[in-house]
Amino acid sequence: MCYHSGVFVRLEQPDDTICPFCEEPLERDALLVDCPACGAAHHTGCWQDNRGCANPNCAGQDQQWMNGSPGKKKNLITPPQRSMKPEEDPAARLTTPGGRVAPPEPEGPPPWLTPVLIGVVCFVFGFITANLTHRAPEAAPTSAPAAQLPTETEPTSASAIVTQMFAFEKSGQVYLQHPNDTAPVQFTQKGGGSPTFSGDCGKVLYVCKGVWSANADGTNAHPLTNDNDKQIDRDPIFSPDGLQIVFTRDSGKSGDLMGMKSDGNSAAAIVKAKDDEWWLGPSFSADGKLILATLWDKTAKTGQLYMVTPDGKTLTKVLALPEMARAVFTADGKGIVYCRNTVPADGSLKAGLYTANLDGTAERCLVPMTAVDSAGTLDAPACSADGKLLAFTAYLNTAAPNTTADGAKNPQSPSVIYTVNPDGSDLKKLGDGKCPAWGKTR
Repeated sequence: MCYHSGVFVRLEQPDDTICPFCEEPLERDALLVDCPACGAAHHTGCWQDNRGCANPNCAGQDQQWMNGSPGKKKNLITPPQRSMKPEEDPAARLTTPGGRVAPPEPEGPPPWLTPVLIGVVCFVFGFITANLTHRAPEAAPTSAPAAQLPTETEPTSASAIVTQMFAFEKSGQVYLQHPNDTAPVQFTQKGGGSPTFSGDCGKVLYVCKGVWSANADGTNAHPLTNDNDKQIDRDPIFSPDGLQIVFTRDSGKSGDLMGMKSDGNSAAAIVKAKDDEWWLGPSFSADGKLILATLWDKTAKTGQLYMVTPDGKTLTKVLALPEMARAVFTADGKGIVYCRNTVPADGSLKAGLYTANLDGTAERCLVPMTAVDSAGTLDAPACSADGKLLAFTAYLNTAAPNTTADGAKNPQSPSVIYTVNPDGSDLKKLGDGKCPAWGKTR
């Protein structure tokens, strides 16, 4: 008799393929121990659970413990562990008519198959080698032609090939596209907008409840400022040397033009705004000596484009914009690009994408609003570093329902990014998104 799982079990002569404790077959990959007294094979765990041999006929068995008496055996010694012997494998215990163990069936392919396969492989290899040897060598590949924007007019997302670093905002995330890539990739995971590059394109700035900085490969993303109930930071840009960052800070009553070091330290107002005035959309000149920004007067509902020195000591009016428009320098620094959405009643100007001299003279419409399908507002122009392309955002008149964080339905205009040559030719729809930004070729 042995005590197992709460009941007494009668064991006859133990089978050497079955553990006498759990009465389960010994598995091929199990670790076994042999009783030093009777030689019965056990699972190692069963030997330890039983505190010794479970064979009731074992001379070394503690009969008092086997009969359920209280107490436990002391000083348990586990014999050396071993693997299963071939004769213990139940699968091998097939007997011949003479009673001997039958040899196992041979495994693997028949002996004659190996040389045949070797011969076939050698023949095929020789045939391929001979053909490759007699083929005329191919000409060395030339450098790839310069990538061009595709000719499609209705792409569903910003997926055109670009020859310079490119970023934009879509569905509350920042997307980034490296030169000659066929499609952009999502750069942020927890939200982001208004992206811009450092001068060497090694870093990207964006907003996500504050100003954030990250390496262009997506690593080292971290906040430089944090929004709270007293301030909201927007429109960050690097100085051309990458040492300074300029942005705007909305306090609810006004919006200052701010500056700080590239690590987020020493933030201070470059130009403080009066109540009901907000600075918008700063842009650096290529030499870093001027900042272009719009001052919006909420009371008068008018905007004024200014040139500002980085120390904030000199402000020069450029031209009046009766809206909250953003403007940028052209790549050569000789002009500015901006959008007009409100036009005078006399019809002297029309809505669209404009360019002008640095002093605001010689205004010229590059892309009229009527050339952009369903557009209601144009904004956020950007110039490629090589000066060959302009990009801008078109907000469409078609309202799309949008669910806000609190679950309320809020109509929001869909936005599409367009590109155009600096002379206004070759207008193309690049894809869905807004706030485009160009960087230099890395």
